[in-house]
Amino acid sequence: MVTRSQLAEDLIKEGINKKELTVDHLDFNQLLSSQQGSFNHRQKALGYRVRLAEKKGLSIPPKRHDQEKISLDFKLVQKQRMVVRKQSLLQWPITKDSHLFDEVMLGTRDKLQKRTKINHYIRAIKRRLGV
Repeated sequence: MVTRSQLAEDLIKEGINKKELTVDHLDFNQLLSSQQGSFNHRQKALGYRVRLAEKKGLSIPPKRHDQEKISLDFKLVQKQRMVVRKQSLLQWPITKDSHLFDEVMLGTRDKLQKRTKINHYIRAIKRRLGV
């Protein structure tokens, strides 16, 4: 468990001491694996997202991962993530109801889920082939 403030640390310790929280040991490799998706989206795809933003006329300061090369299937995931984000920012102020919002967002989220599954499938094949 990683905490980012003393308050969070204290709350978690208190919960454990009062038996309101249960904490299990997590193998380091499991930890790395559980964070891989977040790392990929935040770091590996950063350069791609910056280039897309620049094409739209936005000026973004250079980041340390701008030169990362990503596959076409991963680019499609990133593009769809941006579509979902934009759509959610547009729809939430209109709907303001979580059930209606979920219904409106279903199509774009479903497309993202499918693209992500394809990306995972291709990545698994490449890993098995040692590519």
